Amino acid sequence: LVINSFYQASSERRIVGVSPEESTLYRPTSEFQCRDGFKIAFSKINDDYCDCSDGSDEPGTSACSPLGKFYCQSRGYGGHYIPSSFVNDGVCDCCDGDDERSVECVDVCHDKWEKSRRQLEDDIHLHLDGCELKEKLIQSATFALEQKKNDLLSLEKQGTSPSKNQDEEKEEGVFDEFIFHLRYIYTFLTGEPKQEDTKQKKEDIKKLIQTDLGQHNEFYHLYGASYQKKHKQYTYKLTPFESVKQDDTLLGKWDGWNENYTIMKYNHGRSCWDGTERQTSVYLICGRSEEILEITEPSRCSYTMKFSTPVVCRQETVEALTRQVQQYDLLSLT
Repeated sequence: LVINSFYQASSERRIVGVSPEESTLYRPTSEFQCRDGFKIAFSKINDDYCDCSDGSDEPGTSACSPLGKFYCQSRGYGGHYIPSSFVNDGVCDCCDGDDERSVECVDVCHDKWEKSRRQLEDDIHLHLDGCELKEKLIQSATFALEQKKNDLLSLEKQGTSPSKNQDEEKEEGVFDEFIFHLRYIYTFLTGEPKQEDTKQKKEDIKKLIQTDLGQHNEFYHLYGASYQKKHKQYTYKLTPFESVKQDDTLLGKWDGWNENYTIMKYNHGRSCWDGTERQTSVYLICGRSEEILEITEPSRCSYTMKFSTPVVCRQETVEALTRQVQQYDLLSLT
């Protein structure tokens, strides 16, 4: 009996390039069935010739590229697939070198495991810090918005006066011109806001209150702020709830959120040469502070910006990352 060179010795012989989940399909018998139903002699498995149209007979060689895929065991780090074209190409793609027969590979799986685990731990601390900052921002926003509402009520009261009967209006009419000039002088000397200033303040507060600042108004602190980043020859400016600009070119005006408050949409920017309106999607990334991280133009006149803020850090992510750490700890025991 000739044992194919792509077997590995163990209590149960394994064919190189096959995942544990698919190992039952490669148990030595007289015939092997391709995924499309075609049958070949089992001895043709990994013989460096593609017999199956789906490439399933060559899991450990590059004969069926680009159809085939190779499973890296990567013990202690975690199994994964690579394209079969990477097999025996002189480059160690699997961290344990399982994909190479002609060159000697150093097993770096433990190093990769340590690096990945450290990154997970860093991400957990980032989200924990972000969640703590977010709670403080929500509390601050609740207080500030309540104060704004009170300010609006005060401004509205300033614009009203008690109703008067007809006789009173006639008596006061004599002094209208005198009162007008007196109020003008008083305003000039004291700096008291004019009527048009009061009106503008009321409109500004109403606009703020009507703006969608998140489920818990967690984005309140971004309202009225602006952030800049120099990229190549341009300066990009993000003014949340208002606009995105590239120098003086408008890349989009505020047009709302996606459904889970992780993407800010800015549409109807300055038209490109072909009439297409520029638009920008701002993707919010968990971070300890507000910062423009990256700007790209994946397609003509359509821009993508990544912006960090603690507001999108979530406890659910902390829990998911913690489970990944636990899974990594289990891998280290294999």
